Amino acid sequence: MSAARRRRCRARWRWTGATPAALVLAGEVMRSRYGLIAALPWFEAALRLDAYFHPALIEYAATLGDVGRNADALAAARRALAARRDSPQALYVLAVMAARAGNIALSGQLLERTGGALDGLPGGLLLSGGVDYVAGRYEQAVVKWRALVGTQPMNVPARRLLGAALLRSGDAAGALDVLRPIALRADADSYTLGLVGRAFEAQGKRDWAARFLDRAADPVAAMAAPFGQDDSTAVLAQAVVEAPGDPRAAVSLMRGLLEQGRTGEALEGAQALVRQSPGAPAAHVLEGDVLMAQRRAGAAASSYARAADLRFDQPVMLRLVEARVLAGNAAGAADTLALYLAQNPHDIVARRALAGLQRAADDDDAIDTLERLRGDLGGRDAALLAGLADAYVAAGDPASALPIARAAYRLQPMSRRASHAWGAALSASGDGARGATLLEKAAAIAPAG
Repeated sequence: MSAARRRRCRARWRWTGATPAALVLAGEVMRSRYGLIAALPWFEAALRLDAYFHPALIEYAATLGDVGRNADALAAARRALAARRDSPQALYVLAVMAARAGNIALSGQLLERTGGALDGLPGGLLLSGGVDYVAGRYEQAVVKWRALVGTQPMNVPARRLLGAALLRSGDAAGALDVLRPIALRADADSYTLGLVGRAFEAQGKRDWAARFLDRAADPVAAMAAPFGQDDSTAVLAQAVVEAPGDPRAAVSLMRGLLEQGRTGEALEGAQALVRQSPGAPAAHVLEGDVLMAQRRAGAAASSYARAADLRFDQPVMLRLVEARVLAGNAAGAADTLALYLAQNPHDIVARRALAGLQRAADDDDAIDTLERLRGDLGGRDAALLAGLADAYVAAGDPASALPIARAAYRLQPMSRRASHAWGAALSASGDGARGATLLEKAAAIAPAG
């Protein structure tokens, strides 16, 4: 990111005669473009003008909660309730905070107090479905999460949740239908693959189950690719003809061309969109995606950087980090992550990515990053534990690595990563015989990787 952009992220402008509503709108724009921390001063400015301005209190409370300032978020949400009795938005913020604290019963009670005012809204569907799922009301969770996926079909976490709920409700075939678009991708995550494996087991298809459970034990770290288009390029092209001024139709067509490998045509169209709409982040992201498909990582990084200057959200950040790493600019990738985490300090995906960069650079700070993640996520993530054990071994502390690597292996004994981590920790601790056995097992599980 440029120095000018850094200054804009930290800017604290004052508008003469600004209204609370205008300041809230500016805060929402800043949050979308730069991140959570950058938005807070704008909401605070609105509240200095009117301490009980309900929209400002809601946005302030939600943003504070997302950055981990829970006490301040709770105070703002309570002030919102004082400003507007039984405010559905304030009750929702409080319900989210209760769920994050593990008090699912209280979260459900707060949602009930909204009187259905959040029905149909993505956040309400997600949280309400979660409350039902934890309470064992799987069919009700299915109804809510299916509605969410219906409005956001590319919402991968929502698909995972719906697949899990369908499987728990006894609908293995339905779970497979929902999870198929994710599970067939090269970059499928271990949780989705495990769900698919268990769904096949429920159907008695043990051969298929074994394939996906093996992949779940050691998922491939493949480059992510955009989801494909459901319609043919002919249909997508006709949509552009019928709506020549609709950029969404043009983007869909370019992605359809990209999926068919027609990258030259896709790039020409993407660059035309950039010229027509230089202020549209989606146009720059599309251009970067096509350039990545052409293996032009450096040029793609430039496109993603322009998109990040317009909207610095997680998808853009991850694309920019990946492109800079592939272009050999590890320092630039680390700088991107640092800037994003400065604005979104609790983002799990970004923190995992940071740990990956730190480990690749043999930076012992990876231990602190992974330990904080373990503290937040608990001790059930075998990949995280294996990475942490490897980091301790690399830092010359096999004694700390041993119990962590053993825990990873117990969670996933058929995982190459877990087997290798425990074998390396044992070898570094002086137990060469057992270490060699586990390292041989890791090589046998995935001899090519």
